[in-house]
Amino acid sequence: MASLLDFTEAAPLEQTLIQLRECFVYKTATTHSSRGFCAGDWGLDNPLATCTCIVKSRGEEAAIQLFDNKSKGQNNRKMLAQSVIVLDQEGDKSKIEWYCESVTDSSRYFVIKVQNPRDPTKIASLGIGFRQKESAYSFTAALQDHAKYVRRLRESNSNNAEGSSSTEPSKDMTLGGVLGDGGKIKINVKITKKKKKKKKKKKDKDKEEDVFGLMSSGMQSMKVQQEKQNVGEDQDFDDDDFGDFMS
Repeated sequence: MASLLDFTEAAPLEQTLIQLRECFVYKTATTHSSRGFCAGDWGLDNPLATCTCIVKSRGEEAAIQLFDNKSKGQNNRKMLAQSVIVLDQEGDKSKIEWYCESVTDSSRYFVIKVQNPRDPTKIASLGIGFRQKESAYSFTAALQDHAKYVRRLRESNSNNAEGSSSTEPSKDMTLGGVLGDGGKIKINVKITKKKKKKKKKKKDKDKEEDVFGLMSSGMQSMKVQQEKQNVGEDQDFDDDDFGDFMS
């Protein structure tokens, strides 16, 4: 990630969190470990400079920039000091309070850690303050919002990393992935054929013809016998009848 030591360069992800046009800058007195910094020791009536305070962010980094109000034109304004905020995963530098510490005797004054432009590894303490409590509240709220954003971003990245490591790699379920190079696929297709009426076998047909032939000949035989019987009845005359003809 690019350093925020030069915020004058255009950056696509750079955001201005807040801009306060009146911010007083002070040289801090020696701190006491028992009570911390005290703004009353700075000579509040005689600030070193009156600046415009801008808080910017770019990804996980943020910066408090102090521009001299005596500069003419926004493009030509002079940066007096800058505090680059890079929160660590743990330790003192993981909290926004390490970079911007509240004083013990007021809610409108703070001590910020600033870097030497020529040697960023050298850090000094600088006092800042605001005339209105609302400005001081907006200033600290912008820093706390950035700290919350960084925490959520890191938690999300951690969860995504754990999820990707615990899940198996996705399988290629396309036809090419299943078969592989030169693979073949076999498809069984069941085709239903129309049933054809079976032709009667010649033997069965002959049997039917024999049955019908027997039935026909039987009926004819019965008919002949019936005719013979009728003829016999007609020819069976009584002897008496012949006698009548002969006398």
